[in-house]
Amino acid sequence: MESGETRQAGEHVTAGRIGCLLLLWPIAELVILLVAASTWGWEPVVITLLIGVVVGLIVIRIGIAATGRSWGQALRVLQQRSVIVDPDTGQVLAIEAPDSATSSAAVAPPAQTVLLIPAGIAIAIPGFISDIVGLVLLLPPVRRRIAQSWARRIGPA
Repeated sequence: MESGETRQAGEHVTAGRIGCLLLLWPIAELVILLVAASTWGWEPVVITLLIGVVVGLIVIRIGIAATGRSWGQALRVLQQRSVIVDPDTGQVLAIEAPDSATSSAAVAPPAQTVLLIPAGIAIAIPGFISDIVGLVLLLPPVRRRIAQSWARRIGPA
């Protein structure tokens, strides 16, 4: 019982931190916007925000197109491979390629291309903090690490 209670308390602390972050984020964005506007003037700040919205929408569009291609390529590669399934449990034991030519094709994993969409959304949201978060999400090493983290969480226990 105690471990369950501890875990629930930990989950509430995490939810509280996320809620606090969601409340403080717009305030921090506004403060940074006001400081930037007082430093550079309103015109450059507004132009920068508008450019961010346009770039974010372009990244979202590229992300949606890349995700569709990536899923399609991943499915085609899987269709060309033979899957070995345990008849008792129904669990996939191995996926074997019939030849090395199909395994050498470099295909971006779908999880990495899906992350282009939240990156674009973050860039499209007006504000400098969200732009930085979106630009960091555009970096391939960051997307790779997040995709690996997802794979560990989703993978077999």
